[in-house]
Amino acid sequence: MVQTDEDRKLIARKRRKENPEKAKAIARKSYQKNKEKISKANKITRATPESKAKVKIAMDKWRKKNKEYELKYREGRRDVFSAQQKKSNYIRKNKILTYYSKNNFPECVCCGEKSNLIFLTLDHIEGRKNVTHKKRLGGKDLYTWIEKNNFPSGFQTLCHNCNSAKSDSEMCPHQRSLK
Repeated sequence: MVQTDEDRKLIARKRRKENPEKAKAIARKSYQKNKEKISKANKITRATPESKAKVKIAMDKWRKKNKEYELKYREGRRDVFSAQQKKSNYIRKNKILTYYSKNNFPECVCCGEKSNLIFLTLDHIEGRKNVTHKKRLGGKDLYTWIEKNNFPSGFQTLCHNCNSAKSDSEMCPHQRSLK
């Protein structure tokens, strides 16, 4: 009995499913053995505009043929990833805002707002002009940078109202009334 390419692919898929670690090890070994050959082939086939156009045409053709599958796959993955990302972003934000608050829970260091994490934000004490990180960092990228750099000084937790007032007039109304 002669095996077709489809048969071989099915058998390989089944083996990968049964023992993924072994399949990865075999793939790594094969890649290491043929690394130069593979990278040369990739450079040749991917570098030219003609090859890029061929790949684009092939992908468009595949997408038209498998429209339902792709929509189903993308939709399913989007839901999983967005839920996981939202959860990890929320945990990271909570951890960082707690660190830069006065107490062991996230709250505005100016007015004491603590009812909801959505109302709180991270503030540069000396302003964004005097930062040690990239100027474009903000949101989850800034939280990630802070975590990786072991919570540097120069930040505080403020509510959006206090942060906005501080950026407009360099002092929050709550602090102005205390002076």
